[in-house]
Amino acid sequence: MYDAIVVGSGIGGLTAAAVLARLGGKRVLVLERHIEPGGLTRSIRRDGVAFDTGVGHVGEMGDGQNMRKFVDAITDAKLEWLRLPHRYRQLKYPNFTFRVPSDMDEYEQQLLAAFPEESKAIRRYFKDITKVSRWARMRFTEFLVPKSMIPLIRALRHRRHKLSNISASDYLKAFKSPQLRALFHTQWGDYGYPPAHSVFLLHCLLANHYANGAWFPAGGSARVARTIERVIEAYGGAVRVGCEVASILIEDGRAVGAKVIDTRGPLPRLFECRAPVVISGAGAGITFHQLVPSDGSAGPAADEFRRSLGAAGMGYAGVTLLLRLRESPAILGMDGSDIWVHTDLDEADSGTYTRRLFSGIPSRCQISSPSLKAGERAQHAVEVMAYAPPTAFRPWEDDGDDAGYEALKKRIAQGLLRLAEDAVPGLTALTDHMELVTPLSPDFGPRSRGPITEPPAASPDYTDMRHGPLTPIPGLFLAGADAGSAGFVGALMGGVVAAAQVIGPKCVPMLHAGKLETLDARSPLTDLACDGATLPPNKHRARLIAKRKVSPQCWLLTLELEDALPSFIPGQFARLKVAAWEWRDYSIVSLRAGRMDLLVSTRTEGLGSEFAEAATEGTRTQVELPLGRFVLQESLGHRVFVATGSGIAPFVSMFDSMGDELAYSTLIYGARDHGHDLTRALTCPMPQRIVRCLSLGSGEGVFTGHVTDVLAQLQFDHTRTEFYLCGTVNMTADCTRLLRGRGASTIFVERY
Repeated sequence: MYDAIVVGSGIGGLTAAAVLARLGGKRVLVLERHIEPGGLTRSIRRDGVAFDTGVGHVGEMGDGQNMRKFVDAITDAKLEWLRLPHRYRQLKYPNFTFRVPSDMDEYEQQLLAAFPEESKAIRRYFKDITKVSRWARMRFTEFLVPKSMIPLIRALRHRRHKLSNISASDYLKAFKSPQLRALFHTQWGDYGYPPAHSVFLLHCLLANHYANGAWFPAGGSARVARTIERVIEAYGGAVRVGCEVASILIEDGRAVGAKVIDTRGPLPRLFECRAPVVISGAGAGITFHQLVPSDGSAGPAADEFRRSLGAAGMGYAGVTLLLRLRESPAILGMDGSDIWVHTDLDEADSGTYTRRLFSGIPSRCQISSPSLKAGERAQHAVEVMAYAPPTAFRPWEDDGDDAGYEALKKRIAQGLLRLAEDAVPGLTALTDHMELVTPLSPDFGPRSRGPITEPPAASPDYTDMRHGPLTPIPGLFLAGADAGSAGFVGALMGGVVAAAQVIGPKCVPMLHAGKLETLDARSPLTDLACDGATLPPNKHRARLIAKRKVSPQCWLLTLELEDALPSFIPGQFARLKVAAWEWRDYSIVSLRAGRMDLLVSTRTEGLGSEFAEAATEGTRTQVELPLGRFVLQESLGHRVFVATGSGIAPFVSMFDSMGDELAYSTLIYGARDHGHDLTRALTCPMPQRIVRCLSLGSGEGVFTGHVTDVLAQLQFDHTRTEFYLCGTVNMTADCTRLLRGRGASTIFVERY
């Protein structure tokens, strides 16, 4: 029995859980439908390179600032923040460029010097954004004070600020200079809603948020969730991934728990978990339209609340081009600041903008380098992001037109790269790999839960927060952006006000004071094994008992699980803790009697590679398992396994379980040369037919070339053959495209 259940592990949900744990001593269960925790703070990993597509930069993280105190409280001050360059944002337009400084007064003076004819409007603008943002933030106070003080807070705020409900576009019409209007309009990229459809109040909150510059988490945005997770676990709580909440349990009109679909294995499993408090960070619309029963058990007040949600708009969806580079983008002049590129000064015509984006001639994009911002990555990455309305990708959502969708992605990717090249010459030549991710990409989980960003839209009924944390159902609260505001800090404050409904008015004063116990005494947070801590289900301490180098760039690690004897289904993977806040996924080669073998490639030279190289017998860490749905399906008659490099790992356990069926199977394996051929280095059953493809080798029984060359000429009956693919993103995408073009319909893919 947990003290509270939190739906969603975005920054709002994690904040609520951690505050309940630290200030209330609560055992909290966080349920996350995605296989990775963190919501928009999680990273996308591609062949050893991390991309931080959800967090571009965060304001108010300087030492001593209130928001930094909140973050230090929920991370036990274990999350380090790196300040971005003083001029943290470059704005490029036709015929002029402006770099935004990390000081509001300096920003104002630079604008006055550049646009002297607009001096009166500029001074009024900076006064307005300060006044409106202060007025808006008082709304949080209403949820943080004793009930007796709420009338006073409302009186201090007055009923409504005169600028709270106009659109950003309408306010900015006061500027006569098209260049100056465009410069201010551009800020909508911080919250994902065009100026014509977003309230000026939201614009003010974000502008004021960056009054002292911007910061980025050291090591990358994924570290945010991991540091908060250990705080939650220190109090007996857990963050369970791959667990999708199907519905919130309502009994006698009160929230009492959740019905959950566990998708961590090959077959979904339904279970119930109960707690006296349920906090949803999934969004008000999703919570009441999808999770709260509509059969009347929640009461008429819930129906009325549900109807009121129709006025809330949805934000624009992010489309991001991921670029892996051979060298640091610093050699091209990038310095960790974001570059926002515009080919025109128009911000209002989003329909034209989307058509241009989809045609491969985008008129704007944002360019950033998460590897430069994070400060400690050996791999080099650049992201090129654009926005599209949430309905833009709907035609490709369920129509099965894979060829049309892939062609669209190719046009968008090439167009964004051309636009980025204009701003950063040499970027294309430095690019080693590129991939476009959209709201339909599997990295963002099931498609039915809305777009990447979901801030409030301008509407006659909107003031400054969409809903706040309160709902008409006792025991059910909202966290995240819907309880607070858009952006990282807005969603974080949504988590704070949600937790405050349980803890009471003492919540924020305690966070401000910062006088919390040091958790290292309760549960070590920084060592790999976390000795003394109570681990949640599915996490186990492990000790390295043997390691063997099976190729120049691959180790076979044997780990002994110290506190459990879990089972798995061949093909599933384990999550290995490779550094204090870093986990990496590796397919399970074997797991018997508490001993587990993992194949760890060192080709990418990342933290996982460093762990494999440096670990010695006796090194202790943690593993989370089993995870994954890449398992053997009922055979159609002939199985073809295709792998490159360490991608053979999940097949090894499959082969060991197949028995006589190996005689009717084929393995097509690709490697660089004989020294990298793992089929000869591993001792395990193998299919009767093996095609070894060496890109730099020859000899008896060897095909000189790539696995795609073999698949292009492979003879097979598409009605009786299924394919299992495991390898890099490029390899699995190329093979899938080729096989579908040749009529194959049964293809299962695992990529790394």
